[in-house]
Amino acid sequence: MHRLHSVLTAACTALAACVLVGCAGPAPRRPDTGVGAGQRERGATPSEPRRLLGLYRYRADAASFFDCGSGDQFPVAPEGQGLALQAAYVAARAVPGEPQLASVDARIVMRAPEPGSTPRPALQIERVIGLSAQTQCAPALR
Repeated sequence: MHRLHSVLTAACTALAACVLVGCAGPAPRRPDTGVGAGQRERGATPSEPRRLLGLYRYRADAASFFDCGSGDQFPVAPEGQGLALQAAYVAARAVPGEPQLASVDARIVMRAPEPGSTPRPALQIERVIGLSAQTQCAPALR
C-alpha cells in the first residue's frame, strides 16, 4: 500500500509540473510555415491564465514571483499587468527587496532573459487581485 501511495504521489507531482509549464510537447509543424529542418519554430503558445498566490519581489530592475502552491520561482514579464504589480509593490513595501504576498491571475509564457539567449518560463500577469504586507507563504494545513 505504501508503494502504491509513493507511485501515485510521484505521478501527481509529475502531472502538476506538466500542467504548470505546459508539457504538451512541441507545437506541430505546419507545412505552410516554410520552416525547414534546420530552422527554429517560434515558442509555444502561452498557457491559460490561472489564479496564483505567491511572493512577489522587485529589486535591481528585476521582478520575480515564488508560487506558494508549487514552490516554483519565475521571472515576471513586464508586459500585461507586470508593471502595475511592480508599481503597487514599490508603493506598499516597507523594506526594499522584501517579498510581499500577491494574488494574481497569470499565465506562463516563454521569454528569453536576454536577447539571443534561450527562452525560459516567465510569468505574465493578467490581473492583480491583491498585494499584502505578508512576507511568507502561509504554512500548509495538515
